[in-house]
Amino acid sequence: MRSQTEQKHRVTSIRTTEDQYQRIKKQADEKKMTVSNYLATVGEHGNGLTPEVMVRLQNIVSEANAAVQEYAPERNQKMQKEVNQLWSLLK
Repeated sequence: MRSQTEQKHRVTSIRTTEDQYQRIKKQADEKKMTVSNYLATVGEHGNGLTPEVMVRLQNIVSEANAAVQEYAPERNQKMQKEVNQLWSLLK
């Protein structure tokens, strides 16, 4: 059972054209989400950077950082600074 803060109590309806709804439904289906959950996620993370995407990006950056540290350690500090600036823009 979900905790009190995770329980969804608010119901919101929206108006869309049939074409808009079909595009939204298709995107939700591709992500194996309900339309409601998809819209809530997109609304909260409007730029598409869902927690899942952020984790995958972090994993890629960590792998790249490890390679740079091993083969070009003198570039590691600059790369890490740029990555930190990028994360601040994405949040």
